[in-house]
Amino acid sequence: IMLGLAHAQRKYHKLIKRVALLDFDVHHGNGGQAACWEHPSRFFASTHQTPLFPWKGLSTDTGVQMNVVNVPLSKESTSQEFRDAWEHKILPSVRKYQPDMIFVSAGFDAHEDDPLASLNLVEDDFHFLTDKIARLANEVSNGRLVTVLEGGYDPDALGRCVTAHIEALAEAPLPSEAQLKGETRSTDDRSLKVSMLFSREEIEAMDKSTIRAELAKLGLPTSGRLDSLKDRLGAVVSERYL
Repeated sequence: IMLGLAHAQRKYHKLIKRVALLDFDVHHGNGGQAACWEHPSRFFASTHQTPLFPWKGLSTDTGVQMNVVNVPLSKESTSQEFRDAWEHKILPSVRKYQPDMIFVSAGFDAHEDDPLASLNLVEDDFHFLTDKIARLANEVSNGRLVTVLEGGYDPDALGRCVTAHIEALAEAPLPSEAQLKGETRSTDDRSLKVSMLFSREEIEAMDKSTIRAELAKLGLPTSGRLDSLKDRLGAVVSERYL
């Protein structure tokens, strides 16, 4: 799914500048988080059982610019806890982020019948969340939504969950004319301006203290070697602000 996400940003960079990766597989999407962590143009969010392999996904993980949201669920968590995590924590953060496209890691191994984990979700939970995500995609992303099948290790439960997921996608309304025109998107400035924009040549000429000062203005990490700091500032300027 990360290949598709990165391809969309690269090939359609004028249209798709910011993307969100949402993961409801029972295992934390540590690869997705790692690929989004240092890129303000990528948002990652996950619910997952904890403790459980790969032993990642702390609620304190935030990414370089609050672009990572994890809501770990304890063993035997119920439908209500799962729905609350998405409806009250993750989806509001996605709405605030205003992505141009949403990708979903659609894993169904959090189902109560799955042998590899201990959450207590049912098919209707996945229908509920899929509907919420599809409607949010209409609101913020002109309906641009891609879902990719991931985990699920009880064949019968997996089949029922995938059916519920596809039904929710099929039943979700198409984007309205107002949504397609962007009239329902937040009026907040999605391209927060830094004090000045820097060319690659200007960044290369900066000393370490200057780069650290500019990174600090953006709320980004200021530790690391000089070449790493230059790359960090250059990535932010090219991905977020140009």
